[in-house]
This record gives sequence, C-alpha cells and structure tokens, in this order.
Amino acid sequence: MNRQSRRYLALRIASDPPPTGEKLFDEIKNSLRRLFGEYGVLKASPRLIAYDAEKMIGIVRCSHLWVERFRAALALTTRIEEHRAALFIFRSAGTVAALRRSFPVNDDLRDKRMARSPPSDTIRYSR
Repeated sequence: MNRQSRRYLALRIASDPPPTGEKLFDEIKNSLRRLFGEYGVLKASPRLIAYDAEKMIGIVRCSHLWVERFRAALALTTRIEEHRAALFIFRSAGTVAALRRSFPVNDDLRDKRMARSPPSDTIRYSR
C-alpha cells in the first residue's frame, strides 16, 4: 500500500482574541465538514502541525489531492470560539522544512507534546 502524498499550508489567523490550537483545529475540521461532509474530512485528512498563538500563524497538513478544496474550506471560515475570524493561506509546500525556512514558527503544540513526554534519560525497553 502506498503512502499518501501530503501538502503543508502556512496560514495566518485574523481574530481579535487569539484562538487556542485545539479550537483552531476544531474549526478547520468543522469548516471542511460543513462544505464537504464527513467524506471531505476523511479524504482531506487535515492535521495542525504547528501553531504560534502569539504571531497567530500556523502550519496545517492535508492530502495533496484536496489542497484546493481545503483552501476553499479555510477561506469560508468566519468564526472561531464565537469570535469573528478569518484564515489566510499565504504559502504552501511539499515539506514542513520548506515552510519553516520561510518563516519561523514558535510551536506551542510541540511545547505541549514535549511537556507530556518522559525525560530523555528514561530508558524504555520494548518486547
């Protein structure tokens, strides 16, 4: 089975209070669901890769076959957490590294994941 190709989109969020990463991702999925249904969410397979709440920029991943439809769903997003908002795509790339080179993202999501992970000096044994 072949792995599906993906595209990474850099987006800017225009909202008065900055939304949390979880609320932003929920609204992205809801926007896809409103426009294309559950089938669209499944086929687009969106993921929030990085999000900087201070700069209000983020990186999202989607299927390469659904990039244009994904962009349309993001453009139709008007509210996040009952506050007016707009999402603007300003760059797309085939790798996350290409997007990170073009602009630095202070990844709030990665910081949360690192806080939950065990210390690096812990030895794990697998069977």
